[in-house]
This record gives sequence, C-alpha cells and structure tokens, in this order.
Amino acid sequence: MEINQIVEQVMSHLQDAPEKIQDIIADPKGAIEEITGQNLENVDLGEIVEQIKTKVTESGIDLGDILGNLGGVAENIGGAVSGLLDGFLKK
Repeated sequence: MEINQIVEQVMSHLQDAPEKIQDIIADPKGAIEEITGQNLENVDLGEIVEQIKTKVTESGIDLGDILGNLGGVAENIGGAVSGLLDGFLKK
C-alpha cells in the first residue's frame, strides 16, 4: 500500500472519529496499522505522520491542542530511527 493510500485511509477514519488522533499520537505505528490493517515495516512512518498532520490541519478537524503533539511524534520517530541507525552502524 502506498503512503498516499495509507494517509487517505487514516484521514477517512479520523473524519468519523477525530478522537482517534490521540491513538496516533500515543502509538503512531500501532494505531495506523490498526486503522489500515497493513504492516508498516517497510514504509516511511515519519512521512505518513507528516502527511497526516498536514491533512488534519487542512481538513479543519477540530483537535484543539492535540495537533502540536503530532509534530512531536514525527520528531520522536526521526530521533528513534536515527538512534537505531547510529547503534547499528557502531556495531
């Protein structure tokens, strides 16, 4: 499944249940896999989160203060991936 398809499926889900954004913030990979039914092992999760953030902002879904946390999730994912790569390359 392509990133755009994943993002559209997640956005469709969020239109019906905007409170589910909290699940994406708490566990992006798990929540997105649950929504889409897809394994995200070989997908750029950071890109998916960024696109969701952009689409949520553009869609006008009222999420209050939650949106600020979504940016932090993307940063945390990037930091985690960077840390894993650093650890792997040092071995």
